Amino acid sequence: MTTDADELMVSGRAMLDHWDRLEGSLGKLPVLEGGYTREMFALDLSTLEAAMGSTTSGCNEVERTGADRDQRKAAGLVRFDQVKAAIKAQFKNTKHFAALPQKPTLSRTRQTFMKPFEDLAELWLTLNNDTSLPASMRPMTVAGGYTQADFAADVAALTAAYEAAEYATRELRQRRAERTQPLAGLKRRLTQYRNLVKSQLNPGDPLLNTLP
Repeated sequence: MTTDADELMVSGRAMLDHWDRLEGSLGKLPVLEGGYTREMFALDLSTLEAAMGSTTSGCNEVERTGADRDQRKAAGLVRFDQVKAAIKAQFKNTKHFAALPQKPTLSRTRQTFMKPFEDLAELWLTLNNDTSLPASMRPMTVAGGYTQADFAADVAALTAAYEAAEYATRELRQRRAERTQPLAGLKRRLTQYRNLVKSQLNPGDPLLNTLP
């Protein structure tokens, strides 16, 4: 998708080349309002290019962190089901069963998605530590020897993944603002340059026909 910044970069590079040829034709250095020179325009264009690169990097980071968060959410729901099934199988008639949380859906917000996981990790720990329960049932594990400590670590990792994705989104918003900031000034200089060329060259001059 082509953006205003992309189009401005193309026009800006063409303008730099045209500016060089104009100087050769006039035999003097063309300067815009306020003593603005070709070198100043080249520097401002480089600033925009760097901001565009930063924005592209930011988009990639948003995609990466979002994918990592979503993968962890999906994996977490599988473990959630296993833990819930284990508690139903072994502890349904205990005083702790009423605290069993409902499984969240993928569409939940961060807070409402994470809360059942945190509650389940706490319930699992409580079951493991309840000495009134048969020792043969504690500590409880699920498929693959997965433990409460494993689950708690995955919950913490998912929280960190959420934070990373949210940070990447904020950073991208800031980078896009930094990319947008120089656009108006560069567009104004392009307009000034076009008017300068028209004022300095006669009709039919080849440089008028190649004005960016």
